[in-house]
Amino acid sequence: MAEIGSHPTAVKTEDSLTVRSRQLAEAVASHIESEKNLAVRSRQLAEAVAQRVEGQEDLAIRSQQLAVAIASRIASEDGLAIRGQQLAEAVASRNESEDGLAAKVLQLADAVASRVASEEDLVVRSQQLAESNAGLEQYAESNADLEQFAYIASHDLREPLRMITSFLGLLEKRNPQLDAESREFLGFAKDGAVRMDSLVKALLEFSRIGNSSGGHSPTNTATAIAEAVSNLGILIKEVGCDLTVSDSMPDVVGDHGELVRLFQNLIGNAIKYRKAGHQPKIIVTCIERSNEWMFSVADDGIGISSEHFERIFMIFQRLHLRTEYEGAGIGLAICRRIVQRHGGKIWVESVLGVRTAFYFTLPRQMTD
Repeated sequence: MAEIGSHPTAVKTEDSLTVRSRQLAEAVASHIESEKNLAVRSRQLAEAVAQRVEGQEDLAIRSQQLAVAIASRIASEDGLAIRGQQLAEAVASRNESEDGLAAKVLQLADAVASRVASEEDLVVRSQQLAESNAGLEQYAESNADLEQFAYIASHDLREPLRMITSFLGLLEKRNPQLDAESREFLGFAKDGAVRMDSLVKALLEFSRIGNSSGGHSPTNTATAIAEAVSNLGILIKEVGCDLTVSDSMPDVVGDHGELVRLFQNLIGNAIKYRKAGHQPKIIVTCIERSNEWMFSVADDGIGISSEHFERIFMIFQRLHLRTEYEGAGIGLAICRRIVQRHGGKIWVESVLGVRTAFYFTLPRQMTD
């Protein structure tokens, strides 16, 4: 009998088993090596992950720091913007202040220049005023001399005129045999003497304006008008004059007698120069203006041509023949002199053949 161990089939089986064992050992060794490699790689991966995590944490910290830095930078920039805006506003305010200061400096310069000019003008005006005062003093002296001359001349002239008139009358009575022509000549001479006496008397009245002893004092113009109307009472009744006087007549500072003469002359003129066969209508009014009273005496008479508006206020100027309207031609000259003495002015407005209105002003406050 042969041995089992040496059987060829068994040998083959043991060899195959050995091979497979060695293969298995090699596989196990390879698996162990793979696991070692895997462990190494796992460890490497873990280290990489740890580094990555550490890097991310560092990145997070750095990101947080960067965010804080950015926030700080933004805050700084906001503060810088605010400070820039404040600085711009301060600069604008400074510029505005400087502009205002410049404007004030210019205004001050203008004021100084104006003050200097005013003072220079004041000096010039003071010199002119001094010269004017000197001229007025000379004029006042000349005017006083002229008034004295007119008064004396009027008195001295009227006496010989009365003598001429008287002797012409006696000559006519004592010579009844005079022919008509001689009597006509005597009539002309007497009429001339009477007219001359009337002119001298008018000149005397004109020279007396401003020489009254009363002076200026508070005067009611309604009272002055009433007195003037009373003086003209007979004439007003004769012609049937329709006279209307406004109720609102003011008090003024003036010469009562001269104001009576003023209204009497103007109302008398309105009656004298009425239309033929017509009952005159006269209206006296007064209105208040800024610093004066404006009076008017209006009528519906014959009117005055505009070319004579200035001439009628001149002494001894007549627009009509003496045969048409009597008078010396001095009434309106007296009116102008009275108004001027009271610090006012007088003028006329008229439509020829329709109406006439004389206007004059008196100050609301004045002193002599």
